[in-house]
Amino acid sequence: MLTPSSQITVSVVGGIKSGKGIFTKKAFEPKYQATLEDTVLLGNNFVPKRSTSIREEGDKKLTEESYFDPKTFIFPLQMDYLGRRHGQQNQVDAADGLVWMGQHPDVDRMFADMNKTAMGDNFPIYERLFNETRRRITEPDVVIYLRASEETLRRRISEKGTLGEKKILEGDYITRHIAGLEKYCDGLKQPAIVIDANHPAFEGKGDDSFWNGFFTTLARDIRSMKKPPRYERSEWGKMDYNRARRASWDAMVQLREYLKKEQVFIALMGIVGSGKTGLTERIQDELGIEALFELGNKNDQIQDEYFQKFIGSLKYVEINIELVRECCYRLQDYLIPKRSGRSAEKYKDRRSFVVDRSAVEDQSIFWRYFLSLGWLSEDQYHSLQKKAISEYAKTPKSDLIIRLNLPGEEARMRVLDRGRKEEVEGWPIERLKAMEVLYDTIEDDMVQYKSHDGPILRVDMTTFNPKNEIDRGQFYQNWLHLLLDQRGT
Repeated sequence: MLTPSSQITVSVVGGIKSGKGIFTKKAFEPKYQATLEDTVLLGNNFVPKRSTSIREEGDKKLTEESYFDPKTFIFPLQMDYLGRRHGQQNQVDAADGLVWMGQHPDVDRMFADMNKTAMGDNFPIYERLFNETRRRITEPDVVIYLRASEETLRRRISEKGTLGEKKILEGDYITRHIAGLEKYCDGLKQPAIVIDANHPAFEGKGDDSFWNGFFTTLARDIRSMKKPPRYERSEWGKMDYNRARRASWDAMVQLREYLKKEQVFIALMGIVGSGKTGLTERIQDELGIEALFELGNKNDQIQDEYFQKFIGSLKYVEINIELVRECCYRLQDYLIPKRSGRSAEKYKDRRSFVVDRSAVEDQSIFWRYFLSLGWLSEDQYHSLQKKAISEYAKTPKSDLIIRLNLPGEEARMRVLDRGRKEEVEGWPIERLKAMEVLYDTIEDDMVQYKSHDGPILRVDMTTFNPKNEIDRGQFYQNWLHLLLDQRGT
């Protein structure tokens, strides 16, 4: 069974008086916590949107005594750390969301190595117990290093340090301390996020002007190092069903919230019978965005006069080709300003919306196909092309194309299942297969005509079931990830 992680772990390291406590406290102020969660967890449907801080407490008295008498107290201090790290790991195991796990035990080990001489014969005991404990400690997904200069740390310790901390100012302890932290960060599998902690804000000085931009940048940095997972449909099927259902719901909610904040123009593309209108209606209902339908047919019924006349004329194709051409041309000529005008008008609202058929299908598929059948004359075809180029040059381009891929034979079966007389008569298997071939080059046509500016989400309609909750979850997950990638989020 596939078990996606339900947490992202962050470890914060830094020298004495580098500002770790102030930093962590700020990170949990509501507005900064929201900034971190909204950015880091966007697109991750398996990590809940919440934060947990694993409290990093030590024996203050023992720590102070170790500064004055390391030979006596450094070994019990390091053993105390080991016990506490073990307890912290239990809390990490029980937590989900964005988990701030404090300082990693490897940093404790660095301090132990610095005091190896003082530990004497006890060091092998410590080393053995450390190795046992280390095996079960979670590797942090992200390490944040609050780097401050030796001059800054010495000044802060002299001004606000405890008596024990001031004691270590006498030798080279701070120098070795910084060198140990640098070595630890250099040895990480992925680079640490290095923060300049020399800023007065890490001493608690100043207002929030520094932190406002700081956490926005930090959230993006964390996200870049721990991007949301992208699972294929087969992988979703290997998960615990209830877990997958929750993730599916979260994918829908996150996408819905994103579409509220950012305007996105979505267009569906696919052969007749591929399910464009039905999926558009579901998108409208579940994501709460407005939908524009090709013929204004919210109930997916053939209601448009021009469309009815065109479909009806096809029964006379063998005996009255001029009638077919007239009806075909009138419908296509009518659809150009209708489609472009409605999209342009809707775009002015600055809200996301979806259309149930892309404009490029007229030029690339239908007109070309109708011309090959003789349903459009050469003059009619070029007239439509000229009008379309003029109209669509003024129309906003779609931000996302959802391409529904379905073989012609399967499309024919679905047309028969729907049972609409005009469609059944107008789209025999031969016509649908011919259109299927034209769809093979449509993405090249989009580049040529400059009719789309964004990613394409390809959906295999032979396996995708819009009514299946898990299918929709994976569909919405891929949709959001494509938008985030496009906009560099």
